[in-house]
Amino acid sequence: MCSFIGDKTISEGREYLKRNRIPCYHFPDRASHSLKTLIKRGEFLKRKPLDDIEIPTFDDVNKERVKEIIDNTRKDGRSVLLSYETSEIFDCYGIIAPKTRLARTPRQAEALQGVTGKAVMKIVSPQIIHKTDVGGIALNIETPQQAYEAFIQIIDSVKKFGPINAKIYGIEVQEMIDFKKEKKINEIIVGMTKDPGFGPLLMFGSGGIYVDVFADIRFALAYKFTKNDAKKLIENTKIFSLLQGVRGEPSSDIAAIIEVLLRLSQLVNEFPEIVELDINPLLSFVKGYSAVDIKITIQ
Repeated sequence: MCSFIGDKTISEGREYLKRNRIPCYHFPDRASHSLKTLIKRGEFLKRKPLDDIEIPTFDDVNKERVKEIIDNTRKDGRSVLLSYETSEIFDCYGIIAPKTRLARTPRQAEALQGVTGKAVMKIVSPQIIHKTDVGGIALNIETPQQAYEAFIQIIDSVKKFGPINAKIYGIEVQEMIDFKKEKKINEIIVGMTKDPGFGPLLMFGSGGIYVDVFADIRFALAYKFTKNDAKKLIENTKIFSLLQGVRGEPSSDIAAIIEVLLRLSQLVNEFPEIVELDINPLLSFVKGYSAVDIKITIQ
């Protein structure tokens, strides 16, 4: 291989190399890029075939119930699942999320608060995505009376500030996470989007309200997704440094995050009707995690 910067002065030598099928380049950077590509191709060819790579499969899943939830969503004329439905789907696939129940009346909210303990209450409506903007969330609900009053307050606020055509299914009562007992919390975004050419793509990166600001998101094919693929996906993000721990911080439970990605891969491959899935945030702890806010869209 030869790279050169000259023109007419080396034209004879250039023609000689071309006749002998030796690559020539006008500038060294193009030559170095070609070398890099050849090296990467060599590494790719040395990899094991996909059929020889073990693809994790979890047996502790309830596919029948997930199918039932998706079928009921279609019968209801919806493509976006409601929060309590997504919470149950995750429970069926062994992904930890706060227990969530639907209350359709203030009395039901009052009763549900009594079995969930300290709770957060959120409006349930396909037309309301940003619940905080319309007063659709109440935090730190500790007593049945507070749950009763919060139900009425949320409904009144949503009717005042929310979309006129919003269909309200009720209020979800969701157990609150005790953040005080956690030594460290990182907000992550995890999910899936379906590409027309490549199929389902898993997503991982920095989450929370600044997800668009940091733009720290990476994608990977969900097809034949391995533990090593999950590890590489996480390591290619900036938030990986925070998950490892900085300035004496303990490490987050990266093994648990890897398992979430593997379980998500199985879910979206077994249910191709899921076209979009989003967990933002997935709260990562020193031990464990919690998928706090989940959105699933089907076709």
